[in-house]
Parts: sequence; C-alpha cells; structure tokens
Amino acid sequence: MKQMSKKKLLSIILPLGLIIVIGGILGVYFYLKLGSGVNNWNEFKDDFYGYSIKYPKSWFVYPDEIHKAGYSTEITSYDLSKGQTIPSGGLRINIAMDNIGDSKSLDEWIKKNLPPVGNVVSQDNRVIAGVNSIVQTTSELGLLVYIPKDNQIFIIQAEPMESLRERYNETFNMILSTFKFTK
Repeated sequence: MKQMSKKKLLSIILPLGLIIVIGGILGVYFYLKLGSGVNNWNEFKDDFYGYSIKYPKSWFVYPDEIHKAGYSTEITSYDLSKGQTIPSGGLRINIAMDNIGDSKSLDEWIKKNLPPVGNVVSQDNRVIAGVNSIVQTTSELGLLVYIPKDNQIFIIQAEPMESLRERYNETFNMILSTFKFTK
C-alpha cells in the first residue's frame, strides 16, 4: 500500500514539476522578448504636427522646434552633440512634414516631388498609422516613407541603407509601427 502511494505521488509530482520548469522557462523567454519591445521605449510626441512615435531608450531625439519646411525631428542611434556625421553603424531617422499642395493624391505628390538626389530603387505600398502609405528605397537618401494625413504628408527618412540592412531593419520597422496620429 505504501509503495502504491509513492508511485501515485511521483506520478503527480513529476508532471507538476515539469509544468513548473517549462512555465518558468517560457515566462523568462516572454519577459525578455517583450521587455525589449516597444512597450519599454521612450515616446516622442509632436503636438504641433500631431503625431507620436516611440524609439529605443538608448537612442536620442532632437525635436523640430522651428516647424518650417526643411526642418525635421531627428531620432538617432548616436549622440548628435558629438558631431553631425553619421558614425559607422549608426542610424538617423528624420521626420518632416510637407503640404500636399494641389496634388490630388499621394502618388501624384510623389511624382511631383522626386528625391533631390539619386534614384528610386524600389517602391512599395504599406499601411502605416491606419493609412495607405508609400515606402521608397533610394540610391542616395536611404529609405523614404510617405504617410498622408488630410492635406499633409509626413515624411520619414532612415539613413544610411547599410545600417538598415546590416543592423537596424527590425528596429526601424518596430519604430515605424509605433507612428500614430494624435490629432
């Protein structure tokens, strides 16, 4: 009778122990996976243009405080105060605005506003912040993302392409996935 109860006890304890161990491993895995995700990132809000975007805590943000054409908010993987050039392996993201003007659509606006240098290598449609947007890969300017909202175009540029390809592709896509309109 005692032998039977030890077997019964063992048949309960072993599976329970296995569940606890597997649960612990999965818990640590998901904690680390989600802990490094966008939920723990910093958020930048631009009340003037009405958008927000998240970026990794170790990155830097330099807000556009002038709000005129040609100026942009910069989010960088490096400290700009140490120089204006992009260090090897660094990534710079610029967020600027333009008016759609007399263009009737985003496609028409893009045809009128080709990149000032280089060529468009590829162009894809993508939904960003709930709207149909266009993503271009260029030969000189890196990646350009055009997000229309009312009479405006949000332009997000990521450069250089080497850094996107080699190191920051997933991070940039996560940053882009957090872009939201706030007004």
